[in-house]
Amino acid sequence: MTAETSETLPPVSMRSIGRLAAMFFCLGTGLLTRPAHAQRTGEEWMSAHLRDASLLRAAPRGAISLLRARQLRDHVDPLALLERVHAFASDVTVPPARRALALHIEAEVRRDLGQSSEAEAITRGLGYMTRWAVVGPFDNEGRAGFGQTLAPENDPVARIDTADAFDGKERPVHWRWFPPVSTTGYISLDAVVRPSVNACAFAASNVVAPRPSVVTLWLGATGAISARLNGTRVFSDDAVRRAWPDRAGVTVRLRQGANRLLLKVCTDDRGAGFYARFTRPDGTPATEITTAEDLPAVAADPPPRAGTPALPPTLGVMNDLRRASGENAPAQAVEDYARYLALTGSDDPAAPVAADMAERAARAAPTAARWLLLADLTTDRNRRLEALRRAYAIAPGDPHVLAAVGHERRVGVYAEECVPYLEEAIRRDEGFLLPQIEHALFLALAVGPMILGH
Repeated sequence: MTAETSETLPPVSMRSIGRLAAMFFCLGTGLLTRPAHAQRTGEEWMSAHLRDASLLRAAPRGAISLLRARQLRDHVDPLALLERVHAFASDVTVPPARRALALHIEAEVRRDLGQSSEAEAITRGLGYMTRWAVVGPFDNEGRAGFGQTLAPENDPVARIDTADAFDGKERPVHWRWFPPVSTTGYISLDAVVRPSVNACAFAASNVVAPRPSVVTLWLGATGAISARLNGTRVFSDDAVRRAWPDRAGVTVRLRQGANRLLLKVCTDDRGAGFYARFTRPDGTPATEITTAEDLPAVAADPPPRAGTPALPPTLGVMNDLRRASGENAPAQAVEDYARYLALTGSDDPAAPVAADMAERAARAAPTAARWLLLADLTTDRNRRLEALRRAYAIAPGDPHVLAAVGHERRVGVYAEECVPYLEEAIRRDEGFLLPQIEHALFLALAVGPMILGH
């Protein structure tokens, strides 16, 4: 398989069929002979995605391939995934940003395996900031708080004292130190800010640079996020997304010594938290930058000579994919942006675009996989049914399409309509567990009560 064939891979949910799907194809040490429509095992999907990631190491699509391998972590042998991802991250020919993504995935897998100290070592090596003072919640009903100047923003470089009190969402709130509990760099504000629904919270740190430095600040939050450095706003994203590391970066200047970084995170009902780290201009982690143990006041940057300064340009894979998916973009570029948004939780449910991008790609260059991607992303059932109809028209014998149509029929008004689709999927590939699971659910939920009733 080559990188150019990636678009034919099935969408996110269609691959999530559990660990047992991989077991069918193995008998002893050899692979069983499989029918023409047989679905790949989880390990085969993992290998295909990681091969694509290697071939596309310098391109944004390479990140998508790594993310698709990551999504299999609950459906493959975690030690096999760990070995392959570690090898990828150890390849010095891979660009630093892509190696960082692979290392983050490795840290997640090690954490899930109970290897917390190893995961923490990877996190430290990537330069994630884990020492923060936090305060909140402040009101964010109707997402109004993000655009307001809240109390901690009145003097963003002031000395931070845990005795200082602010009028919070429901009661007075104080600065407190976030406990050292993060193994992968994620700062879960839910753990210390209550309530964290329809709320804003702040996190502050004094970042210490050994010399004046030009670096990139990378952020990714659950919630809308803004950043002030030495009192000057350097980043703002009002979309409420799920947290993902290195989603957006901005180039900033650190002066020698202490620099105040103040983050504001505002969310609705999705929780609150963030990742933050610095890298050097070449993309390698700026591990020489440290965080102070306390938070005395720092000097604010001088005010701009005229007006409000423009924010620095936003960097990162998401921004690259967004730009590449503009008007008249090829279908593959549009699909890539949709997949990235879905795989990283970057689509804001209040203003979703992933499903629209998936449909745009499918209409521009129809494939069953693209229509299935739309079916997976849309929240409109009629739109989903139309996407499945089009996928079925293109590939009526593909077990993934049959399983997807069967699932939609099973959860519809006439659940019995699922049976021919699921039985055909099973007939075409007896080892594909997803239609078997759907068939069993139909029998348990539809037929079972009738049997019990008699």
